[in-house]
Amino acid sequence: MKRILALLALMGLLRSVNAGELLQNSTAASYFDNTGRMDADDSSLWNLPRFVDEVEQVRQALGLNRPNFFLLGHSWGGILAMEYDLKYRDHLKVLIISDMMASIPAYNDYARTNLMPAMKPEVLAEIQKLEAARDYAGYTETIAKTNPLDLTV
Repeated sequence: MKRILALLALMGLLRSVNAGELLQNSTAASYFDNTGRMDADDSSLWNLPRFVDEVEQVRQALGLNRPNFFLLGHSWGGILAMEYDLKYRDHLKVLIISDMMASIPAYNDYARTNLMPAMKPEVLAEIQKLEAARDYAGYTETIAKTNPLDLTV
């Protein structure tokens, strides 16, 4: 008898994980992106408790429960998945975190000491300029088109 598992994937900026490959025996894999997450024109939409509750609404709509609910959080989605787990742990069978740590200060230190030095200087300068200006649309576009951590170029 085939076991019925469901994976809900909460992805980071570039959605770089193929959730379907992670659980080949699952019968359902869904990607979810929060409403307004990349809407730079309305920063009020950036509200972590609202995002957590949206994930819960999706879980309910998909009929996922503890016996079959695998939650994958990659990058930013890892933060969201951890926050979801803190509030709705009883609904989860498995929590999977990929490419994220539970401490933002520790992540920022890691980014400063490991990620930023590995980036192309001109791309890093552009990203820092966009962050300082809070130009999140430009930031997202720059990250997507430059692949700043591609060390093969």
